[in-house]
Amino acid sequence: METLAQKEGEMVAIFKAIKGVLTQGARSANSTGNCKYRGNNNHKCAVGFLIEDEYYYPDLEAYIPGQSIADTENLNVALEKSNNIRMTQEFAYTLSNLQECHDDCSVYVPFQPLRKELNPAEFRAMFIEKILCRIHDEILPAYCADAIEEWKVENPELCSK
Repeated sequence: METLAQKEGEMVAIFKAIKGVLTQGARSANSTGNCKYRGNNNHKCAVGFLIEDEYYYPDLEAYIPGQSIADTENLNVALEKSNNIRMTQEFAYTLSNLQECHDDCSVYVPFQPLRKELNPAEFRAMFIEKILCRIHDEILPAYCADAIEEWKVENPELCSK
């Protein structure tokens, strides 16, 4: 059974991830377009925003939230230490879905090896749309919409860019 402190910790982490990605306004990817927890230009992905520098190391890139707990032990430890919460299967599933929202924010161009990256306004709009669709489908928790609204209030100058 999850404690109130655990649930609150998860919400704080999700708010941090969503607001971080929206402020950044771009995917975190390497030079070949593959998403990374830590990518080019000091960008971070949704999960990357939840890994403090002291717990990040490049081998974590091989792990995906939501895989079996045993397969992601190193990632789980980094996330737990960074956020002072316990990684549960449910929270890992939420992170995995949030990560997919980030990773899918680019456009496929036929016959091109790399996906087209979006400008910050396009990226933010697509990221928000993907989150809201997952909330509607009851895949992501409803409070993810609150994180978006809080970010909009805190960053009105970025909402129109």
